[in-house]
Amino acid sequence: QSGTGTGAGSLGQVTLDNDGTIDLTASATAHGDDDYARASVSSAVYQRATGNNGANADTVLTNSGALTLSAGAIAGSADATAAEASALIGNPGYGIKQYAVANGGGDASVALNNTGVLTVATVADAIGDNASAHATIADAIFQSGGAYEGDVSIALTNSGTLSLSSAAKAVGDGTAEAYAYVQRGIVQAADGMDGNALTFTNTASGKVDVGVKAEATADDAYAYAVV
Repeated sequence: QSGTGTGAGSLGQVTLDNDGTIDLTASATAHGDDDYARASVSSAVYQRATGNNGANADTVLTNSGALTLSAGAIAGSADATAAEASALIGNPGYGIKQYAVANGGGDASVALNNTGVLTVATVADAIGDNASAHATIADAIFQSGGAYEGDVSIALTNSGTLSLSSAAKAVGDGTAEAYAYVQRGIVQAADGMDGNALTFTNTASGKVDVGVKAEATADDAYAYAVV
């Protein structure tokens, strides 16, 4: 989504309102002798609002339903010599990116309101003589704003369920490596000449769940999980 407003009193606005089900999924499967499967999600939800010559810029995402971004990769089999599975969200891009910029006197605001279920997830499974699985959320939610002669307001409010998860599983005869990461779950950045307000609010009814799991099984096994 992209919207532009020009002139004082005008508004460049983009709005996404979901009270149903949005499922944005990438999946990859490879089965053979030497297998590689990669699934990635890059900027699945993208919002940009621009205000020029005094116009304000406003970006809003409201989720009261189910919004899911996921990447899943499966590679190998019991007969595979080598198997590598990679599931990635972000880098390049983001799972959800919201951006607002006001040029020439206006203000910029970015808001995400979740009262439903918002899920960002990666899953990677590999099996073979030598198996490697990588599940990574590099950038789940990115909110940013700029106002070069005004104020910037960035807000994320959660009163539903916000879940970020990565799971990697590798099973090998010789070697197995499993890596699971949530590197940058939620990022907020503001550059306002007159002022900046950044807020993250998790209400009494809200639940934020960030989880990573790495599991490796082999003669020579290594598992690494990082938030």
